[in-house]
Amino acid sequence: MSFLRNVLINVNSAINQRRWLRAEAGRLRTVGGPPASRIAHALEAVLQHEFSPEELGQFRVVETQRRRLLRSFGALETVDGAGRGIMVARAALSSKSAFWGRVLFRLVREFQPQTCLELGTNMGISAAYQASALKLTGAGKLITLEGDEARARAARGHLRQLGLNNVEVVLGRFRDTLPAILSRCETIDFAFIDGHHDELATREYFELIALHLSSPAVVVLDDISWSQGMKQAWAVIRHDPRVRVSVDLRVLGLCVVE
Repeated sequence: MSFLRNVLINVNSAINQRRWLRAEAGRLRTVGGPPASRIAHALEAVLQHEFSPEELGQFRVVETQRRRLLRSFGALETVDGAGRGIMVARAALSSKSAFWGRVLFRLVREFQPQTCLELGTNMGISAAYQASALKLTGAGKLITLEGDEARARAARGHLRQLGLNNVEVVLGRFRDTLPAILSRCETIDFAFIDGHHDELATREYFELIALHLSSPAVVVLDDISWSQGMKQAWAVIRHDPRVRVSVDLRVLGLCVVE
């Protein structure tokens, strides 16, 4: 009974989430302006499953990789081959779902950024969705930061297996690696902040990245409802005077910064 109850809860949650996204897309249509319209178009495309055969092919490749990882019960390995302790499958479980991967994919396709930045590579699933969008667009690169050595190594291998050579995986703590990455990039056009879910840290990363954003640029924050601290961080960021459009998707927060 508990299994069926959990299934029903998950199905109901997914239905409510789609209703929320549909309502937000409608609200954006009333806001007006190109950035709001482009986000609305991206969300509607995901909700209505409007993808080309080529795009669907990219999704299948990424999801095949995800399923392979979820069936892998070995431990992540360090450089010397020793077991890392955490199972590959468990690490893969914390990746963004296929639905949210498609949201990221469609946003990248819609805004066609040249330089994308991700904080929190994990096993490279969300990076694969973003990089696949860049690949189909025909231009752009993704720089993704990961603090855990074993995950960074694994992600590099997974992305290489997927044929995505437009991704650079940078190892190190965000506070250590982010300033150097920002200093060597002319501008950041699209940023996905998905890691170190702490209020002050999230606000700090946003401030650092905001100094290097193009205009307009898209910033996506993950797990904005994960804790009270993340809710507060999202509230501060979405009301920042540089944010022209903000969208609360309960799981993700989207901002257009100008």
